[in-house]
Amino acid sequence: MEVMVPKENNNDQVVMITKLYVENGCFIDEGADLIEFETSKTAVVLQSPAAGYVTFYYQVDDEVEVNSPVCSINDKAPESDLSTDKEIINISSETKRHDGLTFSKVASKLDKSQTDLDGHYWVTSKVLANSDPSARAGLERQEKNNLRRDVKVQSTTSSDIGFGEEDYKVIKTTMRKRSEISNLRISGGGEFQSTIGIEITGGARLAKNVVFENSIQDLVCYESSKMLGNEYNDLNAFYISDSEIGIFNSVAAGISLDNDSNKLTVARINDSGALTLPAIQDRLGSLFIQFEDGSLSPESLIPSTYTITDLSSTGATYILPLLNGAETLILGIVRKSCDSFGIYATFDHRVSSGLRVSHFLDNLKPRIEAHFNSKSSPEEAKCDFCFKSLSEEIGLGQRGLLCLSTSTGQKNICRNCYEGW
Repeated sequence: MEVMVPKENNNDQVVMITKLYVENGCFIDEGADLIEFETSKTAVVLQSPAAGYVTFYYQVDDEVEVNSPVCSINDKAPESDLSTDKEIINISSETKRHDGLTFSKVASKLDKSQTDLDGHYWVTSKVLANSDPSARAGLERQEKNNLRRDVKVQSTTSSDIGFGEEDYKVIKTTMRKRSEISNLRISGGGEFQSTIGIEITGGARLAKNVVFENSIQDLVCYESSKMLGNEYNDLNAFYISDSEIGIFNSVAAGISLDNDSNKLTVARINDSGALTLPAIQDRLGSLFIQFEDGSLSPESLIPSTYTITDLSSTGATYILPLLNGAETLILGIVRKSCDSFGIYATFDHRVSSGLRVSHFLDNLKPRIEAHFNSKSSPEEAKCDFCFKSLSEEIGLGQRGLLCLSTSTGQKNICRNCYEGW
């Protein structure tokens, strides 16, 4: 039986093999780890669907199209050890073509005159040695799948960088990095992107949170999601053409997650514009843990409508974030000092303008700063009807107490009293 590469991500057409758990031709038990491959989002381990002898069609670092055969599992052991003839499995720059046929590196050195090659798509040394037109049919299919259509993309040559080919080595980029490059290409390129920044004054939070003691990522996510779902929904959008843009029906913040293992991932918070601050904080905390554990769900990896990246835990004081995929806005956060932060917004000029994004930041600034103590904020302010303190109201996800004008003067009122009594 042949083992197919499953489609783990709707955006992936190919995956990269990163590990083979058994040697070619060896016996494997049903359910044992067979192949590890990398998608644009994560690493996946494929278990053997049956017990038998394995014949791999690919090697480590090979790319395989999804829904195509990657190996076969047979009841009988192969007659020869395919691992001794790895050239058969791998098409490379040394592969030879002749009379419309593709020959492996070993096959190209053998006498081809005594073998009927009619009907073959590509030829291996074993086809020539056995004169068997049906030999290695599985590998023929693999090689056919492995031939890539020509794609016109900008590339860099040795003359462009001023070095000879002996001065550097070429390595393959990861599937995650390729996905990142593809998303940046979708966003329109640097000529359509601009970045605007604003400074946020922090200090002591009215409602303390251990996870975000030295960060404002939760506040930025909460307040910006609210704004993008209402008066600034034109920034919760994407470019379609020079005459059309699309505006998302709901807000879904994308949280940029990264670590020293080069696992840059953007995780989605569904309907973030409708969540309270405590709910946003809980969701962020869960994403942090799942990312470190490698257990992010497929639902968390669906593209977001805008992105937030936070570098406030580093020594960086400036960031120029790059747009992610079909989005118009990305917000980058850095720490300026012990009690101030910088927020930098990169936007797509094809959808919005610098003035519009400046107004967005002007309105975002006081909304975030309202979550911190300031000299002008009454520390002991309470609701004049239920006596709920200001810090308690902030802790429930509200922005503060409302000021109510009555016949007896100004009164403070909490959201619950205002809406329910």
